Amino acid sequence: KIGPIIDIKKYMHNYKQLDPNENNRKFDRVVYYVDKDEDGKYDPIKDDLVHSAVVWEVDDEGNTTSVVAKCGSDGVYYDHPTSPSYGADSPKGSYLEKKYKDEEGKEHKIKTKRAYFRYKDE
Repeated sequence: KIGPIIDIKKYMHNYKQLDPNENNRKFDRVVYYVDKDEDGKYDPIKDDLVHSAVVWEVDDEGNTTSVVAKCGSDGVYYDHPTSPSYGADSPKGSYLEKKYKDEEGKEHKIKTKRAYFRYKDE
């Protein structure tokens, strides 16, 4: 049921993006991305994918309270989707931001956004 955690882009055609106000469910997918055109929707062609995870727990109001993800050789782990420590031990740092260097080599950080997806047959 969980399906692929890695390479979410490869399986995106099987999922529909949820409205930001729609309740989440266990096994929905969440992607962390840089919204380059600032339209509030994840576009796998235009936007930079930073990380993806599977919704593991939701509260009574449909808010995600825990996600499960895989991070390289670190294995599978669980965390709150907005925890500042989420992914902090990964080589690229927290999934709540993306680091990049400009032409002069100066490092910058951009906050990522989250988009939730559900398998189309549900």
